[in-house]
Amino acid sequence: MVNVSMGSWQDGQHKCTKQYKQYKQRGSMMVEVAFLLPVFLFIVFSALELARGLIIYASLNHVLSEAARQVKLSTASGANYQSLLLDEMTTNPASLLDSNKLVVEQAKFYSSPEKLADQEPNDSAVDSNGLLAKYTVSYQVTLLSPWLQNLFPFRAEILVKHEPELEDEA
Repeated sequence: MVNVSMGSWQDGQHKCTKQYKQYKQRGSMMVEVAFLLPVFLFIVFSALELARGLIIYASLNHVLSEAARQVKLSTASGANYQSLLLDEMTTNPASLLDSNKLVVEQAKFYSSPEKLADQEPNDSAVDSNGLLAKYTVSYQVTLLSPWLQNLFPFRAEILVKHEPELEDEA
């Protein structure tokens, strides 16, 4: 029987086995990092932007409802309600919003709940009978991820019934 030896190539062995494996492993790790790092960073930064958007959206809704409550409890009339609403929103200590980016849009007045349901605003100012007024507050914010911009409206609406002003009875 003849014993044939394959030498250092037996079983796929290479003389520089340890160095060759390290070199090969280093190259594969660089390729993996090159493919996975941008995906990982996109997911992390999108999650941070999503959290930031949720915080801004929740803060906008909360501050608007608190401001509307404060203004409604005051002796504000319908004529100056819009400016008082903005003032209350900017002075609220719970607000995380930049006051320069808040915009209170002109109210749309509705003469009855039926008109509100039909989205038929009344063009007149607040009268003595009281009208329903829908105020829209928007917040100008730019997110780093443009695809998240359409996810949040960064706009809140509140419906207020303007009560007739009571005359002081003597």
